[in-house]
Amino acid sequence: MAPEDDDLGKWLDLDGLCQDSLSDGGGRDIAPLDRSITSEPLSVTQPGSSEPTQQIEYPKTSLEPTSKLKRHALLRNASLPEYSVICFPSNPSRPAGIKKKRKDFDEKRRLEVALVRRTGACFRCKMRRISCGVGDPCRGCERAAGALGHQLCIREKLTKMRFSSGDLHYIDYTARLLDQELIAGTTHLGPPRTVAISMDYPDNPTLHVDVQDYFGNETPPWLCCWVVMNQVDGQIEFHREESARYALPQLLPAEILVDWVEKIVAHQDTRSVGFHQAVDAFIMRYSKSSASLPMHDLVRKVHSLNCLTKIRLGLVLCVDEHGKTTAPSCALHTQFGQISKAASQPIEKYVLGELEKLVFGASGIGPSNAIALWASLWCLILMYRKLVRSYIAFQQFPCHVPEDYSGFPQCKLEAGTHFYHYLVSIYAALFRATSPLYADFRVAATRELLNGDESLVRAFMNLRTESFYFQRESVWMTAPEDQLLRRMILDREAELQSKPQLDK
Repeated sequence: MAPEDDDLGKWLDLDGLCQDSLSDGGGRDIAPLDRSITSEPLSVTQPGSSEPTQQIEYPKTSLEPTSKLKRHALLRNASLPEYSVICFPSNPSRPAGIKKKRKDFDEKRRLEVALVRRTGACFRCKMRRISCGVGDPCRGCERAAGALGHQLCIREKLTKMRFSSGDLHYIDYTARLLDQELIAGTTHLGPPRTVAISMDYPDNPTLHVDVQDYFGNETPPWLCCWVVMNQVDGQIEFHREESARYALPQLLPAEILVDWVEKIVAHQDTRSVGFHQAVDAFIMRYSKSSASLPMHDLVRKVHSLNCLTKIRLGLVLCVDEHGKTTAPSCALHTQFGQISKAASQPIEKYVLGELEKLVFGASGIGPSNAIALWASLWCLILMYRKLVRSYIAFQQFPCHVPEDYSGFPQCKLEAGTHFYHYLVSIYAALFRATSPLYADFRVAATRELLNGDESLVRAFMNLRTESFYFQRESVWMTAPEDQLLRRMILDREAELQSKPQLDK
């Protein structure tokens, strides 16, 4: 070895360098942190300078085994920004080491995000997968619905909203009156007799029930409100008279009342009576069809809930042998309400729970469930809309109400209206850009949504026709509680109807 080589070996201190390499990671190559220390001599020339090239002078000491400590010291002394997020590139074609840095949120935005995480995003923003802000309403719902944004922006879950605000049905106070009536008159029961009960229209199928007269001499007269209401414009005709006093000796099974309502729905399906009845007919036919249909069990439960609610909210009539109609006794109507309420509560919990799983589930509603979910939502929307309208009618024309219940309808009216708007917001979020009403049933894939059942296809076509008339009649919907339905559903579907079809 030449003397110059021997000096170079001493200068590099090869033995010390090998020991330092082994102690720092088992023979791995060490990338130097200080870029001024290089393994080759470099020459630096200043541009525009007349000075000759100067060689960089190398240090006269060797690399000490303290490089690891220096690296830790540099990391400790480096000023790291607070609340920063480093996003590593997912594109492998980018050079190694290039990073994208997202801009930090300011303090106001961080507090806003934390508050939204605690309170939860509103339903519309969840469905659209967009950022939801604080406030009631959030900015997205306010832009979409304007002054109606507070009705559209709802953050509670479906089941929590329905069952945490108390019972929506006002049958409790009438049940107390019924107990007072029957306790006072149990010693004055008359002979059993049969009465014929109809609903909504006198020529609908009747239900014959056995009742007994009673005499409540110690109770005040129970005034019966006979309210006839237009379902479109909300015009109300009111009649009040003293109720007759007869009641069922025993409560009927709920199945008897459901069968009676199904006969009424089938009878009304033979004539064009409106969008509401067309929805009822399609839901009933769907529930009676093959169990292999999408969401068949849920639709069957929705149909049962709809029938039981009609018993409680429908216009019940007593028809004599000459065809004359009178209001039934308040006791009999209250007993029907008790039967309906007891049977519908578990069904309602099941329906809303399954609907919540389907809508908020990670897998989505699925392409095969579109028609079934669409019809179920319309049935529930119309059902709770009728519940709200009945509260308004009761508030305007109350029957005999005890003093401690004189102000009760307002809280139930607000809770029912809020839930009615929630169902409208669900529908508006799911079917904001399309609707099964405009599906082409000439296509085999579309007919498979109804399992190729011709009777179901005809029922849906009738439903489609009635929906067009319902949309036209919506211009007369002036009630405040119906404005969200009109703006977010009916007006939008009318706009979809006017758009050119893709297959034309």
